[in-house]
Amino acid sequence: MSYREKLQKLFIQHFHVIYDGETVIIDTLNKIMTETSSENAKEVFALKMEKKRENIYQLEELFFQMNLPDEGDTDDIIRPLLNANSEYEEYNTAKAIKFIFSRALSLYYTNAYQVAIDCAFELGNEEAAIGLSNCLKNNRQERTIFLPMNKMMENSGVSVMAA
Repeated sequence: MSYREKLQKLFIQHFHVIYDGETVIIDTLNKIMTETSSENAKEVFALKMEKKRENIYQLEELFFQMNLPDEGDTDDIIRPLLNANSEYEEYNTAKAIKFIFSRALSLYYTNAYQVAIDCAFELGNEEAAIGLSNCLKNNRQERTIFLPMNKMMENSGVSVMAA
């Protein structure tokens, strides 16, 4: 396999993993919203879901433009942590919330996006690199938005402080 083919494979793998992780987070937030009785918490979760959906939309546009299927590699880190049927750890809504709002998840996504962006640039796919850079920028802005909300969530009885 040539260097370019390996790079293309790495790019597509990270692209699919990012997409899968974002969709798992949306599914988990939707489940958590139905379980919580706090209106403040529901508002925060809805806002977080909206931000994630914006990224999903941008990722789907990139898949379409590159003529790639949006299904592929799954996120082997996020999926088990947020899956209620996970064999790794007993599912716990509070743990899921804490993870979704954690600094660790933010760093994980920053790294995944950066690898995909670097691969896209190296492959000469500037459009994909720019689209992924926009998603990464959205994730960073999202992180900034939700830092002050951690205190509000604590006051409503749900802790989402970063790990």
